[in-house]
Amino acid sequence: MDKHPKMKRTVAVSSQRQESGAFTNGADFDGVEGGGARILIVDDDRSMLEVLSAILSTVGFSVSVAGGSKEAISLLVGEPFDLVFTDLNMPYMDGWSLASFIKDRSPDTPVVLVTGELEADVRGKLKGSCADNALFKPFSMTEVLRTANQMLEKRWNIGVPGGPEAPLPV
Repeated sequence: MDKHPKMKRTVAVSSQRQESGAFTNGADFDGVEGGGARILIVDDDRSMLEVLSAILSTVGFSVSVAGGSKEAISLLVGEPFDLVFTDLNMPYMDGWSLASFIKDRSPDTPVVLVTGELEADVRGKLKGSCADNALFKPFSMTEVLRTANQMLEKRWNIGVPGGPEAPLPV
């Protein structure tokens, strides 16, 4: 398998809002609203933490950030999260291992790997792993919000007979 060095990427975010709360950049966010869901973002790249945090908090998610896997572990041990976005390549513990740690303690918590690696390589490993999905760099605001919405719907069994009421507008 080819190893590709981690590349520095820039992701532009527009978080301007109209008085009504709608985004002004014309993107369709499928009615995503955070509904108070608690999301943890783990990345050793501060700019990526800021970008993902800005995107997710703009629509009302409660966002916590960790600058690496050690910090994430201390947060995860102390409080529950509804969803975790984690960088794939980090010192100490990579995203695959962190996903395993999370699933051992909270099997229903979805884990999304954030990576700049080749999609085919990651998707091939995703099946049978503890990670639920992957978000590939560069990504759009819409992709982040769609991924969050899909993972939270999966967690809360939205659309499944007998499942809980939808915390997010569907």
